Order: sequence, then C-alpha cells, then structure tokens
Amino acid sequence: MLTKFLKPLFSTGVGTALLTTFTAMILSANAQSQWDYTNVSYGPETRQWMNIAVPVAAEPSGIFFWAHANGGNPNSLTPEEANAMIDNGYAVVSWGSVGQLTSLTEIETGWADAQVVFDYVRANAATWNMDPNNIIIGGRSRGSIVSWKLAQSAHPAIVGIYMYNALPQGVWVDLEVWDPAAEVTAEAPLTYLVYGPEWGSSDGHAPDNVAPVEAKYTELGIEDRYTLYQDMWGDFQDSSGNWTNTYSTSHYLPEMIALLETGEPPTNGYNMLLMGNSFFAPYARAIGDLAIDAGYTAHTDTVVIRGGAGGWPISLWNDDGAGEIGDEHRLIKATLDAGGVDILGMVPTNSTGIVNPTDGYSEWINYALQNNPNIKVFISLSAPDFPDFWQQTAEAAGFNSMQAAWDAYMYGEVHQTLLELLRDEFPSTTFFTIPTGQAALTLRKMYDDDELLDEVNFQGPKATSLFIDVKGHQGDIIATTGSLVWLNALYGVDLPTYSYDTGFNTDLKGIAQTIMDEHFGKGLSHHTVPAIGGIGLLVLGFLMVGLSAARLKK
Repeated sequence: MLTKFLKPLFSTGVGTALLTTFTAMILSANAQSQWDYTNVSYGPETRQWMNIAVPVAAEPSGIFFWAHANGGNPNSLTPEEANAMIDNGYAVVSWGSVGQLTSLTEIETGWADAQVVFDYVRANAATWNMDPNNIIIGGRSRGSIVSWKLAQSAHPAIVGIYMYNALPQGVWVDLEVWDPAAEVTAEAPLTYLVYGPEWGSSDGHAPDNVAPVEAKYTELGIEDRYTLYQDMWGDFQDSSGNWTNTYSTSHYLPEMIALLETGEPPTNGYNMLLMGNSFFAPYARAIGDLAIDAGYTAHTDTVVIRGGAGGWPISLWNDDGAGEIGDEHRLIKATLDAGGVDILGMVPTNSTGIVNPTDGYSEWINYALQNNPNIKVFISLSAPDFPDFWQQTAEAAGFNSMQAAWDAYMYGEVHQTLLELLRDEFPSTTFFTIPTGQAALTLRKMYDDDELLDEVNFQGPKATSLFIDVKGHQGDIIATTGSLVWLNALYGVDLPTYSYDTGFNTDLKGIAQTIMDEHFGKGLSHHTVPAIGGIGLLVLGFLMVGLSAARLKK
C-alpha cells in the first residue's frame, strides 16, 4: 500500500534528477543577494534552515512561508517570486526540510518541520520586524505537501494559503494513507491554488487532481474562500518557457493580499461584544487587559453578564421590556447599532424549553449583520458545574469520566451541531468555539494527580483555590488559564513565548497553549464524538450551561 502511494509521486529518472540538482545550484548562487538573512537555523537538525527577506517598513510585516519543490532548497525561490511577497508588504521565509520526498516517513518529517519553523518564526517575529498574527502559507508541489496540514490547521494567525502546482497526482493514489481534502475544515483561510498545466493535462500537477479539495470547500459552504487558476504556462510563458509576467508563479499573490486587506479587521485590536453568564464573565472581563498587554492596543469590548439562564442569548433577546428588565437587551442593540463590532461572543444554552437549537443565536446574529456584515461569532464552551459530582454526573449520562462527557456535549451538541446549523443559516459568517472549560478540566485532573506546582485548595478563597463554591465558579488559577486560552483563540498569541507573569508556578501558559493546540487538532467542525442519548443529553445540558447569579457589567 505504501509503495503504491509513493511511486507515482516520487519516481524520477537520472536525467531529471541531474537537471533538478543543476538548476538548484544555479538558483542557489543567484539567490544569495535577495535575502536579508541566510542559512538561519530553526531547529537542531541540519535540514532545518531557512532564508528570510523582509520589506523595508516601519510597521511589522506579515509573513509568507514558502516551501520548495522536490530537489530544491530554501534558495530555490526566485527573486521574481519573492518580489511578489516583498512588494506587497510580506516578509518571506523560505524554509527547508527533507529536500526530496521518497517515503511516508519523510513526508511526516516535513509535516513536523512545518510546525517547528512556524512556531520558531512566530516566537522570534519581533527580531525581524514581522507580524506573527498575519501569515500566508505557501509551497510548490512538494512544498504544498509538507505545508498542507499546517495550512489547514485553523490556526488564527494563518490568514491565507497560496500554492503553486499543489497536491500533485501521487498524493491521491491511496486516500487511506492520506486524504488532503479531509484536512479542510470550515475554518479554512482564503485559499489560492495556481497551476502551470491546464485542466485535462497529462502532467502530474494538473489541477484536476485537487477537485476533491474544491468539493470540500463547497460542501462546507466556504467556496467563496477558494480560488483556482490554471494554464499559467499557456498564459504567462513564451515558447522558450520563460515567464512573461512580473512575478512568475506568484502572479496572483497581490490579488490575494489585496482581498485580505479589504476583508480583515485591523490587526492591532478587535472591537468585541461579549455576552453571557458567570461562567463566561472571568474571561470576558480579562481579555481586554490581556490583549492590550500583548500589544493589541486598539482592543475594545462591551461585556454584558447576567446570571445563569439569564445570560443565554435567547434570554437576552426576549428580555426587551421597559425598565431594568430590558437594560441588557438595549445595551447589546445599542452596541451593535453603533457598528464596528468585529467579534460577537456568546455561551451555550440548555435545549430544554427551546424550540430550535439556534433560538437566540439566530436573532442576535441577524440583528448584528445589519450594521456589521463581517462580524465573526464564537461560543465559549463552558466549564461543567458542581465539580464535587463530576464523576457521578458523567456516569449517570453513560460516560466513564467528565472529560468524555464534556467532549460529547460541548463538541457534539454545541460545537458540531449548533455551529453547523448556524453555518447553514449564515453561510457568509465565520463561526468558531473557544474551549474555555477545558482549563477547569485539565487543572482539576492535575490537582487530583498532584501535578500542580502551587499550593491550591480544591474549594475556597479565589486566590488559592480551583473553585470558590459548590457551584464551581472558578478560582484565579482556572480563570487565568481560561483567559489565556481566549487570548490565543482570539489573537493567536503564542503563549509559551508571551512575556506575562501569571502569578503561579504551574505553567499556565503552556497548559493554555496545549488546550488550544488540541482544540485545533480535533478538526473543529469535523470532530468525531460519541453519540449521546436523550436522557444523557438532558442531564449534561443542565450540568454544562453553568447556571449562576451575576449581573450586568459594562
């Protein structure tokens, strides 16, 4: 099976290999002058090196990660291709890994290296005056293979994908080994795939090969984020094979970047409207200070909190009466009426007494879109309440642990079911979830396993306890971790390198980063969860929504 997968993609003749090597030597000699930094190591292995070119600019530049074709190296990116990035405000990171893919193991090494170089550059972005939260992932042929998993990881810092002759014929031979289309989620960024050959070509890089990818974007209702150009050889090469356009294979990159610039909110901070209950409040109230501390000085937010079911979207929508009862409703509408809201955050609801799962959400989103057509919407996946009884509650619902129960309810009922319904209703709106409650689950397990590096009580004072009451309102250690989860989810801040003192010895930044990495790794809308029966869902529904007794906060 493995041989079947590899041979069509990687078989080359001796002549081809010699030509590839000779070309790489020429490119290597000519490329030295185009780089500001050469042979920069991003890891301990000899294959882990990169070249960097940075635009002359006062503000940090976005980052274009480029991975070369088979037989090349980081010097293989031509000046013309690099100029498309530099001229349009993006720094270039041309990175190397396994130079010639000949086995599945080498492909997997390339995937791993892609993540390593991504993390390394983001962590050191300030060194080169780069913006770590404005990234395009690119690659040519082999480079598209080693970059594809990263490009489709739904990391919030990745705003686009631009690839040439991507995903050649060989990667589709055995989909049991790897199916590139299966990597695509509803959170896929703006994607440009451009091809030298035309449709129907016998060349192994023919665009026909990626038809399953296009079908997946259509299936997910995000076809507006997918563009394919073909026959660049016919359109932009002369009879001698010389490119006749300015930017060679990067010809369409300026078009893509222009679209990004018109469609993306400012990178120095979002305007957020955050509404929920007391299991939502610590994070909504903390994100502003954290965002500003992380450099997003233009961040603004309006926070609306009501206790328990009163903080559900449907409750806030229905409570539109005169006097105090309608205060929160009117505040939310006034905030949306003012325009400029980039992100709307809400909480899960209990299905009991609600006709449709989208009740409340649909109403607020419809209202928001009137003045905020590009608004993004998230739901914070709440922590389970009554932590003293987590195990009993999980078993009563048919699960062996609260972690399994939470995954089933939050990812199956909220993330998967609710968000897919909303995506069907609002196909042009971006929806996502934040796994806030995982902070409580993780730290509770670490407490049980005696792995915390701080003296923390199970229940007691806020500063020194996991939980402050029987209901399960979170103490500082959980609230801080969950707030860092929000910072990564909303701003893409690399938490292990974020210079923030949590006040705890336990590595809360590392825990929060792991939570988000695992969240993205679940495949988001395609996360597979166990089925849950009606009784189990009812029990979990009452458990998960975090009924509490807080009031309004602006």
